[in-house]
Amino acid sequence: MNKVKDTPLSQGKNDSLGVTGRFCLMADSLFECFALLNEEGRLMYANKKLCALLGYATEQLVGKSAFDFVDDENRDILSLQIEQRKDGVQSSYEVVLTGARGESIYALVLSTPFFDDTGVFRGSYAILTNIRSEDEEKNNGGLALLGSCSALDLHVQEKTEELKRAELKLRKKVLAHDRIEGSLAMMEDLLAQKNSELLLANEALRELLSQGSESIAELERKMFSNLQLMVFPYLKKLKKHSQNKQSLLLLDVICANLEKISSSFSQKLSSHLKDVTPREIEVAEFVKLGKTTKEISSLLAISSRTVESYRDSLRVKLNIKNKKINLRSYLASIL
Repeated sequence: MNKVKDTPLSQGKNDSLGVTGRFCLMADSLFECFALLNEEGRLMYANKKLCALLGYATEQLVGKSAFDFVDDENRDILSLQIEQRKDGVQSSYEVVLTGARGESIYALVLSTPFFDDTGVFRGSYAILTNIRSEDEEKNNGGLALLGSCSALDLHVQEKTEELKRAELKLRKKVLAHDRIEGSLAMMEDLLAQKNSELLLANEALRELLSQGSESIAELERKMFSNLQLMVFPYLKKLKKHSQNKQSLLLLDVICANLEKISSSFSQKLSSHLKDVTPREIEVAEFVKLGKTTKEISSLLAISSRTVESYRDSLRVKLNIKNKKINLRSYLASIL
């Protein structure tokens, strides 16, 4: 049986599934008295017939202990029966109840235990039949007892089947809900896994890009190092032994161009200047090398005035015009 919480059923008639409301309606339609007790023997529900038999309103019965309605002698009978329910035993027995006016009510009780899905005892339900009152006991011998018991057993079986069918429907609804939750959990796990894979792929791509940049920088360093070791020393010796001024200037141009090839000077200069021209880059390279205006004029075959014009244009684009800043020193600091 499903676990029944220790709360009055009469307070749950408007539950979302409508199961409790239908249960109460069915119990109230019984010809016999019906009661639902928790594991402690407290009334969780009493139908209208039981309320009328004992002389109490529903709210007066719910939450009461079954022991509140018996005397000491019948208390022992009731205690024994509750222990049998805990052991899973279904049985019928007679007990004398005490009504609201103090009258004795002789009842035949058929009690059945119920357990939750884990096998834990959660209480019992009972069907009670009024055998006789005190006055009837004097006049009647309870000859109708056997017939009542047979009818009672049949009725209990029918109602038990109804309860089982209602329970089966509820179990199916719970199972469908659990399956939906399981599917949602699987989808969440799959999305988390894909997200993790994307993060790893992005990290690997960043690492490859970083390695590529480092490889390019390393190649530039090696090229510059090789030129310093294998080319520039011989060019310096050649300049040292050359007496022709024009030859010396041409050697300077060769050295400057080799340095331009082996470094990123031009790219760096372009990044610091807006709309820089190729001729301005050439002039800037020679200025950075310490060449005078006259030497630059001779190397580029342009007039000294034109060289000065390029120098002024560089100062404007570098935002140092009319400032006491040496152009060669400034180029060396930023490139």
